[in-house]
Amino acid sequence: MEQSRPLKNYSHDVKPVSWDDAESADAREAFDLVPSFVGEADMDMRVTWLNAFGMRQLGYDRRDIDEGLLVFRIWAEEHAEELRQDIINILAGDWGEPKEYHLVCKDGSDLHAQVMTIPLKRNGEVCGFRAIAKDISTEYRLRRQLALSEERFRGVFVRSPIGMAVVNASGKIIEANLAFEGIVGRSPILPGNDLYELIPHLAGHVGAVDASTRPLSITVGPTAHARDCEAYVIPIGGAASSVHLIQMLDVTSRNLRAKESLDVVRSEAAW
Repeated sequence: MEQSRPLKNYSHDVKPVSWDDAESADAREAFDLVPSFVGEADMDMRVTWLNAFGMRQLGYDRRDIDEGLLVFRIWAEEHAEELRQDIINILAGDWGEPKEYHLVCKDGSDLHAQVMTIPLKRNGEVCGFRAIAKDISTEYRLRRQLALSEERFRGVFVRSPIGMAVVNASGKIIEANLAFEGIVGRSPILPGNDLYELIPHLAGHVGAVDASTRPLSITVGPTAHARDCEAYVIPIGGAASSVHLIQMLDVTSRNLRAKESLDVVRSEAAW
């Protein structure tokens, strides 16, 4: 049997929000029908009851509870201190906001859950806690994948030799990379700077349907330092998006080589 971790240092003089008695058989019978984890624990954080869904998902049974299953065994170790602080807050009357935790199943696997914990009272005194949890493992994985994708995009964005800037529908720059600053000849480019002031040739193209499928051949910079560029204006999040990615490829050297080659051909033809 596991050793309990009593909350002897927690104040019992607080006045938590009133709640129905945890011992209601009717309430537990109803909770057995819901597709969410519902569990109860005493003041020593021993699990006293777990609904049928919770037992199936976590893999524990009545014997585990009778042998002294601790809440700290279900909550991932990384959240132990956070859980202790949450209990302190609940006893102080601060509860009602769901929190996210990793929960550990009996077989060692884990799941991510959104948990709301409330105090339970008997005869006006706090006697334990009830946790209602929703499995959001799929949502959590998708969020992590999205965060990873955004991190990868940022890495490409910052280090790319292609000039890139993110702009809103009115042409205000949200962010620009170093290559974009180099092409435009202005550094730093700050959030809120006007794209059309920097590149007048792009005016009217942000939001154009065909601007993301074929490059725009434009000239960037003052005449003395003009750069030939191919620009793509790509909506982020679909064609109707108000946010666009501007991609600028400096083709000055390529065009110069092509012109030199053409001059050679014309020179030879003249002979």
